[in-house]
Amino acid sequence: MNQHSASSSPSDEAIEWLARLRATDVTDAERGDFAVWLAKGTNKAEFDACLALWEHVEVLSTLEVAIPVKRRRWIPLAAAASLILGLLLTVVVQNLGDEFTTAVGEQRRVVLNDGSTLHLNTASTVTVRLDSDERSVKVERGEAYFEVSANPQRPFVVTTEHAKVTVVGTAFVVHVMGALTRVSVSDGLVTIQGASNHTVSLSPGDEALISTGGMRVADVDPDAIATWRSGHLEYRNATLAYIVADLNRYLPVQIKINDSALGNLRVTAVLRLADQEAMLEALSEVHPLRWKSLSDNVILVQPA
Repeated sequence: MNQHSASSSPSDEAIEWLARLRATDVTDAERGDFAVWLAKGTNKAEFDACLALWEHVEVLSTLEVAIPVKRRRWIPLAAAASLILGLLLTVVVQNLGDEFTTAVGEQRRVVLNDGSTLHLNTASTVTVRLDSDERSVKVERGEAYFEVSANPQRPFVVTTEHAKVTVVGTAFVVHVMGALTRVSVSDGLVTIQGASNHTVSLSPGDEALISTGGMRVADVDPDAIATWRSGHLEYRNATLAYIVADLNRYLPVQIKINDSALGNLRVTAVLRLADQEAMLEALSEVHPLRWKSLSDNVILVQPA
């Protein structure tokens, strides 16, 4: 971002920073400049006020676009669509905090005071600690995409129950899935320490699944990593059972499959998070499926 003029007020600068931090091409250097600016004078109070006003405007806008223009066939899904559409627009920027969490269907972006950025996916919790010699984050549950500002003197360490991930400056995803931790790298180099201190290094396009039983490394398309940040989910030759389990992380209305053979169907699809009914219709077009609403909480998947 351009240097502020001497006549710029803190409130004007806060507006400029908010706009810049929301841009898709924001750089690590700019995040670092933002952290320096935020620590000066009344800048943090001005930025917090600007953020609160922006969120209020976004909520009003979301409520307007979420009003259905026609009668939905699945009323619970219509409610879910409205909820997630609003929460996906939520962006939270902080300089530091001990714990950050998201509810079901919510996503947040957290800017740390070292210039690094955490993108929290649905139903996730992380704890953050920045020391003079190390930057550390623990992923308690859920999924987070990290864009780490390079600093060789202060390595960035992400831990889960099953893994320890160490980087200097890079971009990657850590996803805690019950007894498994998945680490996917989109940029830079990542070092992972698993059970029995077994260590591997991952490059862009590498993905590791870590458990107490060991570690398995596979290839992944870097462009398919953390597509949820842009409001869609991408699946390639995944089982329907896996897709349903993944979708249930985002939906207050839970989907269940009543046929094990149906769950083994292989599906390749791109689904938009903003419209749950459209997601189900897209899956129905891939395979002959039928969806039935049993209650406000369960959608049953049946073969057509």
